[in-house]
Amino acid sequence: MINWQRYTAMFKRLELPPTDLTGQHILISGGNDGIGLEAAIHLARTNAQITIASRNAQKSKQAVEKIIKLTGNAQIDYEVLDLSCYASVKAFTSRFKSKNTKLDCLINNSGVVNHQFKLSEDGIEQTLQVNYLSPILLTLSLLPLLKKSENPRIVMTSSDLHLDTTLELPKDLESNEKDYVGMYAYAKSKLMSAIVARTLAVKLLSQGISTYSVHPGFVKTDIGKHDLPDTLFYQSFGYFYRFLQNLYGRKGEQGGISTAYMAVGKDLENGGYYDSCEKALENPQTSDEKLGEELWKETLRLIGVNESD
Repeated sequence: MINWQRYTAMFKRLELPPTDLTGQHILISGGNDGIGLEAAIHLARTNAQITIASRNAQKSKQAVEKIIKLTGNAQIDYEVLDLSCYASVKAFTSRFKSKNTKLDCLINNSGVVNHQFKLSEDGIEQTLQVNYLSPILLTLSLLPLLKKSENPRIVMTSSDLHLDTTLELPKDLESNEKDYVGMYAYAKSKLMSAIVARTLAVKLLSQGISTYSVHPGFVKTDIGKHDLPDTLFYQSFGYFYRFLQNLYGRKGEQGGISTAYMAVGKDLENGGYYDSCEKALENPQTSDEKLGEELWKETLRLIGVNESD
């Protein structure tokens, strides 16, 4: 059966409901560019305090200035965070917790598509670490601040590409260069994000913390453009993909609404997967509790965290 919602959603014009988030603090990883920046602009208009966390300090400073200029909200700041390095995640969370008493919404927005195999500083395939493992380490480290919010939310960025893959454990958590294909690795990292959103929704329910996953939509961004192998196939693929982005991709502020909605939407399904501000069809593996628990245990092992911590 064809999932028509998946293909019609990209043509839907989105709007955020009027919302006042005065007194709330939202953290967005990767908020200095692309989807994250547009989401930050939307959320700044709700009068929330916004922190963007990215590895490039100069771009982040420029993004903060842009957000303040566009929205008039001066409660915008940035922190340096490199998700390809566990030490950077730990240093960031230490600084963040020393400066803040609570966090209302964590949006794990940062992402990468590597067409060529790369290992992180921690010896882990970089797509897996940046898109999935480090966001979980970040999330767990910030739970003490989230627990102090009246309505805390965690948002995991997934993708509709999670519908096109299957998770195989422990194989897909092994950093193996053999048979590596960048888009496959990306899709699997996004499936893991959707699965873990379901798992966290259950584990954190008693603490009043809600967790969701979101497909930002087909958006014109620079992700995946920078390391295409110099072969006819990959260069042709890159050209065709950019053509589709220019033709159909959401641009400007439309590109950040799906993500921003997860911070303001009402009556959302805890653990649910959303696309274009609507509950969307998920990969059946997201409902496999046994798989979710196995993924969770392996995730904790890879990020060096004990469940009892």
